[in-house]
Amino acid sequence: MPARIMLSLLMASGAFLCGTDAFPQARPVFTQQERQAAARPNPLCRPEPVETTITYSEVTVFESREIVYQISTAVPCLAQVGDPPLALRWEAPSGTAAVFRSRLSAPEFEQLKIFLDRADVRRIQSFMNAGPGVGDFKVAIARPAGTQNIAVVSFESEPFPTCR
Repeated sequence: MPARIMLSLLMASGAFLCGTDAFPQARPVFTQQERQAAARPNPLCRPEPVETTITYSEVTVFESREIVYQISTAVPCLAQVGDPPLALRWEAPSGTAAVFRSRLSAPEFEQLKIFLDRADVRRIQSFMNAGPGVGDFKVAIARPAGTQNIAVVSFESEPFPTCR
């Protein structure tokens, strides 16, 4: 029995489990990670009385048409140093993310693939944003020749502005 027919029968019979671990063949087609930081006074923080709210989010669309969206927030004091520093991470500290799952319809998935395959999208390169930081973004688009990686990073002298 051809693998495609067998896979269809398994899915139709409900034998397939939902979740990224259940789809080892499902590789990411598109992933976008974002990190945002905002500083605010906190007199409990020492030596600098400032805390930084850092929000991490990631949305991934898989070949299986599954979408996984994760979001997490960390609130360290400005002088608190992680390994690596929280401002340089793209993933939230483990175990802190809320996870939401959805699935694109076949026509929606085809439209996404058409969009990602446009010449202007293929030409996008990484850049630094010289304006006020609205967050940092990292995008990965799977291509037959390899992954197209695009980073958009805020251009600021300090990772987090201090509040005084």
